[in-house]
Amino acid sequence: MKLSKKSNNSEELFEQIDRLKTFCGLGIQNSEGDNSNVDVKRAHKLLKKIIIKLNQDTIPAHSTTISTIQGSYDINSAPSFKNIDDIIKCCLILISNTISHLSMRKMSKQPIIKVRQRFREILSMLIVQKFDDVTDIVMNFLRDEMFCDGFVADVFKSLWSCREQCEAILDKILNLIEELVIVNRVNEARCIVKGLSKSIDKNLVDMSSQGLSRLLSLYHLSVEELEPPNKLYHLKYGFENSLLKIFNVMEVEELTKLLPKFLKLTFETKFMTELALKEFALTLTHAFMRLSRNKIDENLQPEIFEFLLAAMTLNCKTKSSLACRYLTHLLDHFNNFDEFSTPKIFYQGTPYKIKIPSESAIKFNDDHRLLIQTSLLAAIKLHGCITSNLCAIFKVICMMIVSLPSSHTFIMIITTLMQLQTFMLDEDSSKFTQVDKNHIHAFIVSIMTLICWVTRAKSLTKYINEIVKVRFTVAPHLNPPLKKFYEYEDHHVLNYKAELFLDKWEIRYCLWNRYKLNEDRLCDVSKVEYCKSENGNEKKKGRRFKKFHLFGRRSSEHLMRIESFPSYFEEELNKI
Repeated sequence: MKLSKKSNNSEELFEQIDRLKTFCGLGIQNSEGDNSNVDVKRAHKLLKKIIIKLNQDTIPAHSTTISTIQGSYDINSAPSFKNIDDIIKCCLILISNTISHLSMRKMSKQPIIKVRQRFREILSMLIVQKFDDVTDIVMNFLRDEMFCDGFVADVFKSLWSCREQCEAILDKILNLIEELVIVNRVNEARCIVKGLSKSIDKNLVDMSSQGLSRLLSLYHLSVEELEPPNKLYHLKYGFENSLLKIFNVMEVEELTKLLPKFLKLTFETKFMTELALKEFALTLTHAFMRLSRNKIDENLQPEIFEFLLAAMTLNCKTKSSLACRYLTHLLDHFNNFDEFSTPKIFYQGTPYKIKIPSESAIKFNDDHRLLIQTSLLAAIKLHGCITSNLCAIFKVICMMIVSLPSSHTFIMIITTLMQLQTFMLDEDSSKFTQVDKNHIHAFIVSIMTLICWVTRAKSLTKYINEIVKVRFTVAPHLNPPLKKFYEYEDHHVLNYKAELFLDKWEIRYCLWNRYKLNEDRLCDVSKVEYCKSENGNEKKKGRRFKKFHLFGRRSSEHLMRIESFPSYFEEELNKI
C-alpha cells in the first residue's frame, strides 16, 4: 500500500526507512556486543523525520504535534507492513544500543529518553489497529536476541504506556516466557521475567482479574516441587515480585474477584511441601492486606467466609494456620493486626492502638454464629497444641471482637471460650500436655480481658480481674504470656482449683447484668477510639481523624445498633 497519492512522497519515505536500517545496522551480522555499525545520533534524527512524515501525510497540515494523532492513525494508508516491522525493530535496536552505552560510562540519559519517546509515538499510532502484529514483532525480537533485563523493562514500559489491552500484552509476555522455558532457554526467560517485574507501574491500574489469573498460576507452578526438576523454579522470584507490584496498583474490586482463585491454589494443591505452601501464601497475604481496606461486608462474602472457616478445621496444620491468616486480614478493617500478635492481658487503664468501627455487621454475624463456634472449637482441638496455630486462632477471635463489635459477637465468643475451658478440664483432652493446657487457659483469659477492655462491663471486668489476680499469685502459668517452659514454685497450684478458672454461673450472672439489666459501665472511656469509615478508609475532617469514643455520649439509635439484645441470649447462656 502507498502512504500518499504522490509516488515521490512514498518513494522518499521508503528511502528514509532504508537509510534508517543502515544506520541501525539492521541485517548486518555483528559479533556479540559489537555496536560499531549503529549510528545512534543520525538514526534518531532520521527516525524523527520518518514519524513526522507519516503524520503529515495522514492529518491536516496545520496540525503540529504528533500527540494529536495518537490512536487515530489509519493503518491502511501506511507503508507495507514489512516497513513498519523494520521501523519497530530499528527503534528496539536504538533503545538497546543506548542502554548499553549508559551502562558502560556515565553520560546524559537524554538520548534514551528521546529514542523511547519516538518508540512510544510509533506504538501509539499502530497498536490500536494492528495490536497482534505490533506486539508479535516486539516479542519475536526479544525471543531471537539476548538482552539485559533493563532493556526488556524499557520495552515493556513502552507497551504499558499505550494503556491498550494490558491483559493481552501480559498474555503475550507469558507466552514468550513459556516458549523460552520449553526450549531450555531458562536464563533468557529469567531475564524476561525480571524485565516484567521492573516494568510494572501505575499504567497497569486497569489490569483485570482475568489478566492476572494466568500469572498467578505460573507462580504457583514455580513454587511447587515437581518431578522432573521444575524449570519454572528459577523464575519464582521474578513472578513473585511481579505479583506484589501488580497487587499494589490493581483496583480493589478486581482483587476481590480473585479471592476464589487464591483459596483454590492455597488449599486444593497436592504437590506442595509445607515450606513451599507458606512461601506461596506469604505472597498472597499482601493481596489480603490490600483487601482489608475494603468494607468488611464486601470482603467477607458468605461463600468465602464459610470456606475459610471450614479450612481452619483441616487436618493439615499449615493450611489451618493459613486460613486463619487470610481470615484475619479480611476482618482487619482498621489495621489492628499488630496489637494481637500473641495472647496478653489487656489492662483497663492501659491505652492500646485499637480502633473499633462505628457499625457492626450483626446480621452477618448471626447468620454464621453456629458455624463460627464449631469451627473455632474444632480448630483448637486439632491444632491447639501448636503455639503458632493457637496464636493464629487468637488473632481471628480478637479481630472478630474489634471488627464486629456487638453484644452478639461478645456473647458468642464467651460461650465458645467456656465450652473450650470445659473441654480442657475434661479427661478427653489427654492428648494435650500440661504446657499445652497452660497455653490454652492463658489464651482464654487473654480474650476475656480484651472483651472487658472493649465493653467496660462492670461485673464482668471485676470478676475477670479477680481470676487474673489469683492466678498471678498461685498459678502464673495459667496467665499470659505463653512460654515453652514453666518454672514452678512450691506455693504454685498445679491441680484443679475452682477459683483459678472461670465459673459458668458467675459468667452467666455478669452477662445477665450487662445485657439484660443494662448495668452501668466502668467510667474509664478515654482509651477506645470509635471510628467511622468510608470504603475502608478513615474519614478525615481537616487534618485530624474524626473519632468517636465507644462508650461516651451516644444516641439511643447508636446504642441499639451496637448492643442490641440478641434473641438467642438465653440459648447461648445454656451452652455455658
